[in-house]
Amino acid sequence: MRKNWNTGMVGCWAHARTFIRLSSQDSILPSFHSSSRSSHPLRSLVTGLLLAAVTYGQNLQVNGTVLATRGPRNQVNRVSLVDMATGRITLVNANGYHCCFSHDGTRIAFTRYTYNPNARSILTMNNDGTGQRVLCQIRDPAIDDLLLSWTESEYIYWSEWNDTIYRASTVTGIREAFTTIHYLSKVEDQAHGTGLYGVVRLKTSHDGTAGSAISKGRGYVFALDLVGSRMLSEGPGLGCQGSISSSGATIAHGVTNNGPLEQAFPGTVFSTYYETLAFTQFSDRAITHFCWAPGQPAAGDEERVRDERWPVNTDDYVLCQGHSGTISSATFIYQVNGCSYAQIPGTVGDTVTESWDYWNGPLPSPPSTAVTERRSAAVSGARASTGRA
Repeated sequence: MRKNWNTGMVGCWAHARTFIRLSSQDSILPSFHSSSRSSHPLRSLVTGLLLAAVTYGQNLQVNGTVLATRGPRNQVNRVSLVDMATGRITLVNANGYHCCFSHDGTRIAFTRYTYNPNARSILTMNNDGTGQRVLCQIRDPAIDDLLLSWTESEYIYWSEWNDTIYRASTVTGIREAFTTIHYLSKVEDQAHGTGLYGVVRLKTSHDGTAGSAISKGRGYVFALDLVGSRMLSEGPGLGCQGSISSSGATIAHGVTNNGPLEQAFPGTVFSTYYETLAFTQFSDRAITHFCWAPGQPAAGDEERVRDERWPVNTDDYVLCQGHSGTISSATFIYQVNGCSYAQIPGTVGDTVTESWDYWNGPLPSPPSTAVTERRSAAVSGARASTGRA
């Protein structure tokens, strides 16, 4: 069952092109004080503005495959492939969620309640639905709001709402605590309630060196250096619901504080949160540009998007979900440069489609039966030799 993550944040601006660079003292974690909203990085000076026209509208044509889950609301668990060129939808697994493509597009990872109702597992299968096997278990059965990342080193990464980042080898099937982000172990101040910050919705780059996530007590997205096990900054653009691109170069997210943008662009009205999606450079946390949600800005506070997710093999497109208004059950693919978009087929009547990943171009053929059997045997052998699950 899918949880509804609604942080109730404030709106943001899009459509033009702007650069907002964080000051050096705000981009390093020790100088950030969580008890003061005024100390957030977006209070830093707008150092440069570049306005550019964009080709905007529902006119995007792509030739690739969307990895999605479909089904009635609160049970969107049929893993499916959506051919964007033909509109054909192929069911590959009837009980799965939180899915992603492997780095080479030949396999799929997903989650499911397996051994008992209180245990969620990560499974893998070929991209045609064959060769299914359990990789490992997620220790906290209550976690139902996560993303999976399958890196080129054959690890799958995820988070479980605490300060730890986990991974499991698809070669051995062994799960491990990869690193701890100690800053996110801190107890929140009174302004934000009690409890751990936690790493929520971790997403990593293709090589597993960079990541993004949001925190348990807030919707702000932050950048993670996974090599140095450190949090680089909190809240690029005071953003939310974001994820990092496959290359690790960019984070896509919502924007939840209008003030600095309204000052930079007098006369622009921002009515609500999620009405735009923004793109922030990982290297210096500088916002490069924005795209409007479908129907914005004319729709006011009606049409919103959220759950920005990058494809596994390209930085040219990003996926997002409709959040309210006439697009509340729709899902979209956006072209990053230009902001043109297309609605992904599959939402019909009470059947909802949620997009998780996208393979740009023809989807590779699944592994052969022999390769699949060798992989399964290798995992079984590794588990037997170590006694670990």
